[in-house]
Amino acid sequence: IGLDIGIDFTGSNKPPEEEDSLHYYGNANKKNPYERAILSCASIVANYDYDKLFPVYGFGAIIKGQGQRKANMCFNINFRDDPNIKFVENIIEEYHKCLGKIYFSGPTHFSPIINEIIELIKKDNYIFDYQILMILTDGMIDDLDETIDKLEKSSETKRKDKNEWKEVKNDEMR
Repeated sequence: IGLDIGIDFTGSNKPPEEEDSLHYYGNANKKNPYERAILSCASIVANYDYDKLFPVYGFGAIIKGQGQRKANMCFNINFRDDPNIKFVENIIEEYHKCLGKIYFSGPTHFSPIINEIIELIKKDNYIFDYQILMILTDGMIDDLDETIDKLEKSSETKRKDKNEWKEVKNDEMR
């Protein structure tokens, strides 16, 4: 099982310094709703994920220092070329770092992240039988029709069959 995470950094979530923000970070003794969701869900899936690498994306934010005027609809929250973050605990650490590098903006578009996952699944080295995409959001979706289209497309995405993977896994074990 592979788990991908998409985190909503749109303005409707409110800035992280405000107590009623879903991203609130003013109380070190209490996790915000997004942190709780990541820790509870990812910790369970991690038991079934052999490499403990989790691609984590953000959306709906303007990245500081890049001269952007429009929100980025799919970016790696670790700001590296590879979106993978090793171990659940490190997801929270990278999430905290990300909060200081962005401006909350909008709109809320899910389809770019879904498209990114579809492209990931199409790669030859993709190894998971099942893929879970957990999107943490305040509920608003501004590209609902495109999101539905991408979800339908994702269900048709071809993966290698189990016999092909047995060959790949056996080669890797040699």
